[in-house]
Amino acid sequence: TINWLSGNIDADPLWEETGDHPYALKAGSPCINTGTPMYEPGMQPPYIIQQDTVYKLITLDFDTIPLPSTDLAGNPRIAYGRIDMGAYEFADTTTQITNHKSQITNNQVTVFPNPFTSNAFISFQTNTKGKVRAAIYNLNGQLVKKLTETEAVPGSYSINWDGTDNFGFEVNPGAYIVSVEVNGLKAGSVKVVKKKRK
Repeated sequence: TINWLSGNIDADPLWEETGDHPYALKAGSPCINTGTPMYEPGMQPPYIIQQDTVYKLITLDFDTIPLPSTDLAGNPRIAYGRIDMGAYEFADTTTQITNHKSQITNNQVTVFPNPFTSNAFISFQTNTKGKVRAAIYNLNGQLVKKLTETEAVPGSYSINWDGTDNFGFEVNPGAYIVSVEVNGLKAGSVKVVKKKRK
């Protein structure tokens, strides 16, 4: 049985054709962030739930299917609350924004609420004195909005993103990357999802 739902795609998936993981997704693939989402209150299946450390897919018929914890490349299968369509998670294997490990210790970037509709509150801390730069990127690594670029001392900080780009226009619903750098080194990054206004 084929269930052709509104979230399915009918387009070139933009697969990598060579390398260690052929059929990984290229930047701009329509498969990115279009797979089954994590459950939210009121959502109808299919969706994914987490029980302890196990992820389970709830099907249209309310069947429960345990999911492998990693993709075929060994990366976490559930990335940022939604899986990609395909064998590999794009955000965990190919994006230049999220592929770098933190070069500064004890830094963590968090976003609340996530997903958000109108305002996302971004919190982070740094143990390093210097120039702090926080910015929003799309999943292709293109700058969407520079939130701040200032000298800072060690401590905790919070920034508000109102969901607009550098020109003041509201961005489209979807996934974005919050990236924080300290003295030009990657301090941390996290995916944030903007929901459509009701």
